[in-house]
Amino acid sequence: MHRTNRSLRLLTVVLLLAAVWGTACSTKSGSHTAGPSLSPSIAPGSLPTTSTATAAGLRSAIVPAGLAAPRSRTTGAAIGSDLYVMGGLDAAGAPSADVFKVPVSGAQLGKVTLAGHLSTPTSRAAAVAYGSGILVFGGAGGAGSAPLDLVQLFDPATGATTVAGHLPHPRTDLVALAVGNEMIVTAGWDGQALAPDILATADGASFHNVGSLATPVRSPAATVVGTTVYLFGGVLSGADYAGLFASAAQSYNITTGLSKAVGTLPIPLAHGRAAVLGDQVYVIGGWTPTGPSSAIQRFDVRTGAFTPSGRLPGPVAGPATATIGTALYLAGGMGAQPLADFEIVSAAALSSR
Repeated sequence: MHRTNRSLRLLTVVLLLAAVWGTACSTKSGSHTAGPSLSPSIAPGSLPTTSTATAAGLRSAIVPAGLAAPRSRTTGAAIGSDLYVMGGLDAAGAPSADVFKVPVSGAQLGKVTLAGHLSTPTSRAAAVAYGSGILVFGGAGGAGSAPLDLVQLFDPATGATTVAGHLPHPRTDLVALAVGNEMIVTAGWDGQALAPDILATADGASFHNVGSLATPVRSPAATVVGTTVYLFGGVLSGADYAGLFASAAQSYNITTGLSKAVGTLPIPLAHGRAAVLGDQVYVIGGWTPTGPSSAIQRFDVRTGAFTPSGRLPGPVAGPATATIGTALYLAGGMGAQPLADFEIVSAAALSSR
């Protein structure tokens, strides 16, 4: 039975869990806050869950509530203690302009609302928090549609979106990450070929080239450690879920401008997600040559080695994600079918690994 139906049947349960969890978090000495004005976010040992997987202290769970509708090939970013899910493909494969807001703390935990709309329905884009707004870079419409060069700026306060600028070239299946005072945009497909260039921008309006990937890919997992961007896997050629996938981990350092291979994934992977939790780097979910994955791998930035570090409650590729506090939050994505789930990977004991 698929996971979205399970979430719907447990909709009544979530009200009770949220109430109990809210009381527990207000008194639990181990709870943490994402900022001085925010309610406690999800604390280790108090995850409201319909399914939980554990391994050496790692906890992951599905919250028994989810998006209003399934969304695959989506992207996300966090403002304060809220995850915003930007666009994506609906269950029929049509591009969406919807922006969902998912609070991850306080009494509104997991209560999804429609926060606004993108100016252009977009999937396969990349999002980065920018001040009090969110920049959405590139992407495309539906399957087979041409890549976009748009940079859209979403304002959570009004729900409105404006065009902040344009990429030097159209690009879809890309990644964008905040590094220092700039945002790095790289990887992806320009409509003709894989895009090797690494771009930097301070505002989403003007861009400059700062390097090239050692191995051009689209749809890799990506995260940042200090001044270094790490990319894991990606599609080298062929179809989104049935093409040739990369197994390389590669890095780009903004200080040296160098990109290089730094490790090898245990299995080729695309559409994964990566995050820094505690003091470790993790590669989460994604799509392998045999289908969607629930695996979580820890990556050692010193040696380039990968270590199995647990599993998600179910396989998921390409969800909207954001790290808030010491947890990673995932919404939507693709499993055996498009998903509406809201999931948590908790850093309860990750920093001690």
